[in-house]
Amino acid sequence: MFTDNLKKLLLLSKNINKIFNDDNFNYTQRIRKITTKDGYVFKLLYSQINTSKQDAARKLNNFYTEKIHRSSYSRRDEQIDVDLYKKIFEMLQQFFLGLFIEDTKIKSKNIYAVDGTTSHLKKKTNDDGFKLNPCKRAVSAMSVGIYDIIHQCPVAMDLVTHKNERGGFLDYLTANLNKFNDSIFILDAGYFGDEFFNKINNLKLFYICRLAYTSSLIPSDSDDKIVETKKGDKRRIITYEINSNKYYLATNLFDSETYSAETLKQLYHSRWDIEEYFKYAKKQFSLGYLNENRKKQISKTIYAQLIISLIVSIIKKINGQHKTSSKQIINSSSLTKAVYDEFICKFFYNKYDLGSIKAFFDLNISYQTTKKGKHYPRIATMRYSKGYALKYKKKHIKQRTTKKKAKKTNKKKNKANIKKKKKPPIKNVKEEIKEELKPKNNGKKTVINQKNIPDR
Repeated sequence: MFTDNLKKLLLLSKNINKIFNDDNFNYTQRIRKITTKDGYVFKLLYSQINTSKQDAARKLNNFYTEKIHRSSYSRRDEQIDVDLYKKIFEMLQQFFLGLFIEDTKIKSKNIYAVDGTTSHLKKKTNDDGFKLNPCKRAVSAMSVGIYDIIHQCPVAMDLVTHKNERGGFLDYLTANLNKFNDSIFILDAGYFGDEFFNKINNLKLFYICRLAYTSSLIPSDSDDKIVETKKGDKRRIITYEINSNKYYLATNLFDSETYSAETLKQLYHSRWDIEEYFKYAKKQFSLGYLNENRKKQISKTIYAQLIISLIVSIIKKINGQHKTSSKQIINSSSLTKAVYDEFICKFFYNKYDLGSIKAFFDLNISYQTTKKGKHYPRIATMRYSKGYALKYKKKHIKQRTTKKKAKKTNKKKNKANIKKKKKPPIKNVKEEIKEELKPKNNGKKTVINQKNIPDR
């Protein structure tokens, strides 16, 4: 099975090269022709975090053993359309999903986690509709991500000009509805809204969304109940406890036999996979700070990051340990670095054979130890800004106010202690000498020469 999948991967490399060979438009430079493939691979290499255009050009030049300036690659990349990145990403996605065909554990419905993350952009992107920050020096844009929980891979990452997560997700969903037929979307409490849920119902899709503890839909007489809103819309509300803390879910999956309360609880718990992906993407890619001036270039960079993360997932799946419950898991960070250093150039230029690609798997896949069911509490370093986190916001404010009060009381006590401590009066040196020279002869007077008394 391992060798067969490697052969399929080599065949995919050939098919991708056919797409580039069909493009007859080449951009002539001084030394040689810069092809579409060169600009494409340059963008993939440039998507790595802390990588400059000079670094990406150096990797390509080392592969070619020629010296070409970074501006040549950059100008060629600017002429490539976003659709080419999208087309190759879809090819890789189809190949990756084909590796799961023989897996009997896959459920009938596709399950996706949805969430948004912030990406910092340059000030020049304000010309493409992005709003400047209050400092008027940079842009903080919203990226809406969709993550496949069953297959453990990213599906989409859409950068929107506004900061409305619901609106951005619905816009992408309606534009790509054919990809998500009969799917379940798992959402956090920030997506809760009657209009939002009604639109998902109209699209004949399903959702599992967390409820805020202040919601009026929460029933007090049952942990699993179908309730009606003021407008007559039905919602199924689930209540469960973890470490004596209550959590609430709203869903339109009304079949309690297929989707029990425990199943819905586990499904919502798996939503955390997209948070882990965001952490991985911001560590390995330039998702946190997109160093581009135009929206078109930013979109291509995001597709490049999705392609690299999908290649890493393909390598993990072919290796046979994509996701396991054992103590040893594949080190994604070191594997991603190896993909950037070696795999990208050889794969997209079709330089691999069966022996060399086996050697790549043997040399670059390492393992790290983990604990089964490990859990660490989430500690907030900043103030809670979202409304659904009101309970946690109040706790955070209480902690801050108590600390401020303690500081104020300590300052007052210190000032009071300083006032209590009276400094001894400063005596004149002449008076001290006079007291020392006072006679001890039963009150008889003695004459003192003032000239013998030293000055202060």
